[in-house]
Amino acid sequence: MPLSMFRMSPPLLHRWLSRGRIAEGRVAYELRRRLLWVAISQSFALPLWAATQPAPPPLPATPQEYRAQLDHKDWVAAMATAEKAVAAARDEKPVDIFRLSAALSHLGDAQLGAKVPGGAEVSFAEALKLIDGNVNEADPRLIDPLRGLGYALFEEAQYERAIPYMDRVLAVARRNEGLFDTSQQGTLIRLADSYVALGRPTEGERYMTYLRRLGDHAYGQSDMRLVPILCIVGNWYAKWGQMVPARDNYRAALGIVVKKEGTHSLGLVEPLRDAAESYVNEVRLSSYGVRSQSDFGLTGNMVEHRLPANADGTSNDGQAMNPRYLGVDGERALLLAIQVLDAHENRPTQTLIDTLVQTGDWFLFKQQFDKALPFYKRAWGLIGTLRKDDRSPAEDPLGFPLQVYYPTPALATHNLNRPASEVEDRYVQIEFTVKADGTVKDARVSDSTGTSRQASETLEAISDARYRPKFINGEPVETTALYVRQMFKQRVEKETE
Repeated sequence: MPLSMFRMSPPLLHRWLSRGRIAEGRVAYELRRRLLWVAISQSFALPLWAATQPAPPPLPATPQEYRAQLDHKDWVAAMATAEKAVAAARDEKPVDIFRLSAALSHLGDAQLGAKVPGGAEVSFAEALKLIDGNVNEADPRLIDPLRGLGYALFEEAQYERAIPYMDRVLAVARRNEGLFDTSQQGTLIRLADSYVALGRPTEGERYMTYLRRLGDHAYGQSDMRLVPILCIVGNWYAKWGQMVPARDNYRAALGIVVKKEGTHSLGLVEPLRDAAESYVNEVRLSSYGVRSQSDFGLTGNMVEHRLPANADGTSNDGQAMNPRYLGVDGERALLLAIQVLDAHENRPTQTLIDTLVQTGDWFLFKQQFDKALPFYKRAWGLIGTLRKDDRSPAEDPLGFPLQVYYPTPALATHNLNRPASEVEDRYVQIEFTVKADGTVKDARVSDSTGTSRQASETLEAISDARYRPKFINGEPVETTALYVRQMFKQRVEKETE
């Protein structure tokens, strides 16, 4: 699709970049922070090794074998190598506490990569205990065990415990590397997410604000290296429904790329894809009653109407948005991203695959499988051209059905912020079949501790869901015996005396 599709006199892409930030009312802002942050944050927690995360600082001297295993993400082998180093350090007489601490930190890093946060917590806690108190508070040898322990607790959703350790990481790093050291990025992101998970997003926002300042100071406001940071900050806002600042950051990122490298740069792909995903997230969050405080979008129009909830185009804030009425902004952004990738022979194949799959998901989300299918088929063909070593950790995104759209049952959004003493967990488990077109059939309750109404709502939700189908030989196929378990928070009835 040519760039002329963006022409609305002047070109639409440039109008995206020309809009100023629209401030949100403070009252509305404070009201929304009391919504369902705990439930929402669990669905969007950042994975430790996500591609958007910056790499950790260089490790202390380690065997070449261990480093190679980390580079190849061979976590099992890396853990075995680190365990040998730990054992060797323990056998030394006398024990060198700093060597043992470093070996334990390496073991913890491998355990985090292997998604064993409980084991990582034990390793990092011992590493920290060995040297904490034997060095001053600014000693850089504290950084690895402090950061690792904070990350492990974050992965275990123990946010209250994680925050003090990560704050100490920032304090030590800033004393050694200065206020604007770029190695702080991963810690700042997790601190911000931790406060959102605890229902205190305004406290988390200050870390995102600092991350933006860090990027401006380290690279300059027009440097291409700032683009990934702007996308990280934008994605953080989008995760909890703050679409105005989210899209401000995407626009700023696009503006830098266009200024520095033009309208055909590969640097446009990431912010375009993230901007498109913000519209999908907006629909998902609406199931929890979270609504963007502004109708402003990326198009540059003064008003972008909110997505309707009903087929007749009407809506109200008590209803979830209808996925069929996703705006054209996200679609245009994805198609432009594909166009940019196709214009470069040296494009990253995996990035093109991911963008094609995301575009297919966009149309499937809108319940337009016929439009989604060509993008899925093209992605499938490209997957076959990759050597196994070149594939992403997800391996084959078309090798198994994946949920693209699921309207959360209304009862599942109740009582989420009540104390644990006032609620009990209930669930409804559904078995179903995903058809070749991504729709669901033969849904039935296979197990349940919920009420009949909870079961009924879950059945209705799964019947409306859409799944990216499994592909074999380039064609979508039906998949049977799939399961989904919907959790509910049921209020505990107080006994009367």
